[in-house]
Amino acid sequence: MNNKVLPIVTQKLKESTKDTIKETIKTTLAESFRNAFESSLLPAFQAGIDRLFAQVNVSFENGMKNFSDDVILFHQEHQRSYVDLEQEVSKVYEC
Repeated sequence: MNNKVLPIVTQKLKESTKDTIKETIKTTLAESFRNAFESSLLPAFQAGIDRLFAQVNVSFENGMKNFSDDVILFHQEHQRSYVDLEQEVSKVYEC
């Protein structure tokens, strides 16, 4: 009977040990990955996103400044044309 029990107990012990080691390694790896992700990858990603939005902001501000300058220039040119036209009309009425 002892010869039959020992292999069964040995097999159960091997399976139990294997499962315990497997779960321990799995948990340790998951924690290590999470810690590395939180301490390295996320800050680097956040810094990259911050730089990206800073560049977008600068481009947007430059674009808005250029647009504003163009609108002002357009208005000034048409204002001059309007004044010139108004003067011409006045001259015609004076004659």
